[in-house]
Amino acid sequence: MHLSRQHPSLGQFRPKPWQAVCPVVCSKQFKAQPCISSLCNSWLGCERSCKFAGYTDLCQRSLYNKENHGKTLGYRRVVIKAAVFPESVSDESSMWQWRKAQLCKIGMFAGPALSIPLADPIMSLVDTVCIGQYTGTLELAALGPTMLIFNLFTYVFTAITITTVSLVADKLRTQDIDGAGDALSSALFVATTFGLIIQAVLLCCSQQMVMLTGAAPALLAPSVTYLKIRAWSAPAVLISMVAQAGLLAQQDAFAPFIWVAVQSILNVIGDLVLIKHFQQGLTGAAWATVLSQLIGTIGLIWMLKFRGQVRPRPQIPTLQQLQELSSTFGPASLIYVFKCLCFMLLQGSATALKPALVAAHQVLWQVWNLCAFGHVPMEQAALAFLPGIQNRQEYTEWVKLLAGVGLFVGLVTALLATGVPYYMPFLFTPDVQLWPIMKSIAPQCAISMVLCALDVSASGILMASKDLLFLARAMAISFTAVVTYFKAITGQGWQLGGTWWGLCLFFFIRALQSCHQLYSSQQSAQQMHTISAFESDKLRAVAITAEASG
Repeated sequence: MHLSRQHPSLGQFRPKPWQAVCPVVCSKQFKAQPCISSLCNSWLGCERSCKFAGYTDLCQRSLYNKENHGKTLGYRRVVIKAAVFPESVSDESSMWQWRKAQLCKIGMFAGPALSIPLADPIMSLVDTVCIGQYTGTLELAALGPTMLIFNLFTYVFTAITITTVSLVADKLRTQDIDGAGDALSSALFVATTFGLIIQAVLLCCSQQMVMLTGAAPALLAPSVTYLKIRAWSAPAVLISMVAQAGLLAQQDAFAPFIWVAVQSILNVIGDLVLIKHFQQGLTGAAWATVLSQLIGTIGLIWMLKFRGQVRPRPQIPTLQQLQELSSTFGPASLIYVFKCLCFMLLQGSATALKPALVAAHQVLWQVWNLCAFGHVPMEQAALAFLPGIQNRQEYTEWVKLLAGVGLFVGLVTALLATGVPYYMPFLFTPDVQLWPIMKSIAPQCAISMVLCALDVSASGILMASKDLLFLARAMAISFTAVVTYFKAITGQGWQLGGTWWGLCLFFFIRALQSCHQLYSSQQSAQQMHTISAFESDKLRAVAITAEASG
C-alpha cells in the first residue's frame, strides 16, 4: 500500500486513491476525492455514496505537531450529517435549520460557478480601466462596438457551460465515468469548432460587423483593429468555458477560481506593460487579453486532464452524443440569442451618440455587464439542485430560497454597479466631463440590475422544470417590445438616458413574465398535490371500509 499523510479515521495506512475504501458510509471501493484545502494532501470520502447519503467530509488542518519535530502535520475529519427536510413545514425550528443548510449548499455551489461567466467580462473590464486611464476618450469609446460584437458570440455560448455541467453531473451521479468523459469530450469538440468559426468570421467581416453596430465613423478604424486581434482568442474563450464547467461538475472549486485569477493578473500586467510603457493603446490591450486567455486555457486543460476524475479525450463525437448535447444546448442558446439581440439594440442606440456619451456608456456598461454575470450561478444552481427533488413541499421551499437569494444578489450587485459612477468614476476614466454623464444613468443601472437578478433566478427554475418553450416565447415578446420602444424614441432627443430606460423595460417585461409563470406553475403543482393527497386519503378510507365490512 502507498503510504501518505496519517489520517486518524483511516488507521495506520493510506491506500492509493483508486484503491481506497470509503470509511464513512458504504465501505466499498471508490475513487477518492482530494481535500478542498490546498494545504492538505488527504483523500476524502466517497463522492458517489457519502455525498448522496447526506454526508460531507471536511478535512481541517490541525495544530503543528511538535512531537514529531515539526515534520508531519496532524489532520482531523469532521463528518456532518446534512439537514433533512422536516416532515412538517409548521416546525419552524427544523425548517430554519434546513433552510440554513441549503443556503450553505447554494453558496458553496455559486462560489465556484461564478468564475465561469466572469472570466471574459473581467478581461474586458481590465481593458476598459487601462484604456480609460492611459489613452484618450476616442479609444475608450471604440471599445463599445468591439465589446458588443465579441461578447455577443461568447454570451450566446454561455449555454454550453450549462449543458456541460448538466450532462457531466448526470453521468457522474450514475457512476458512468466513461459517459461523463464522452460528454465532456463532445462539449470540447463543439466549443473548438464554433470557436474556429467565430474566429474566421471576425477576421473576415470585422469592418462590416462594426458598421452594423451603428458606430460613429471616427470609431471605425480603432474598433476594427481591436476586434481582429481579439478574434484570435475566440477558440480559447469557448474551450475555457467548457473546461471550467467540466471541473465544476466534478465539484472542483479550486481550479476554475485559480485560473481566472491567473488570467486577470496576466492581463493587468500585459495592459500595464503594453499600454502604459510601450504606448500601444487598443492594440496592446487586445494582445494582452489574447495572451492571458491562451495561457489560462492551457492551464485549465492541464488541470482537467490531471486533476479531475473525468478526463476528456481527443475524439469526434458520435451522432448520438451530439443529439444528447443539442437537446439542452439548442433551446438554451436560442434564449441567449434573443437576449443578445436586445443588447445589440441597446449598444447600437448608444454607439450612435456623441463620443463623450459613448465613452461614459461604455464604462458603466462594462460594470453592469460584470455585475450581471454574477446572477448566472443562481440559474446554474437551479439546474443542479431542483431536478433531483421529489418532495413537492421541499421543491417549493427550494424555489423560495432561490428566488430570495436571487433578489438579495440583485440588490447587492445594484449597489456595487451604482457605487462606481457616484464614488469611484476615477478608477475608469480621468476625464471629469464623463463623470456627470455616468451619474445621470446610475438609477436606470440599479433598477435594471435588480430586475435582471429576478429574471435570471426565475428563468433558471423554469429551465430546471423543462419549460424552455415558454422561455423562448417570452424572450421573443420582450425582444418585440424593445424593438418597438427604440423605434418610438428615435429622434425624440432622449439621448443616453432613453437607451438605459430601454434596458429597464426589457428586464421588467422578462421578470414579469418569468415570475408570473413561476407563480402559476407553483399554484398548479400545489393544487395537483392537494388533489392527489385527497384522492389518496379517499382510497385509503375506501380500503379501510372494505376491510372492515369483509
